[in-house]
Amino acid sequence: MCHNLACLTNGAILTATLAIKFKLSLNNKVNKLLAGR
Repeated sequence: MCHNLACLTNGAILTATLAIKFKLSLNNKVNKLLAGR
């Protein structure tokens, strides 16, 4: 666990980036499933 601001900010940015990538890949899978029907 880190307590300095730069470290916390980097952690938040990394988490947000991962969440966005995950959401995009999930959307792609859903779109492919819908297109495949």
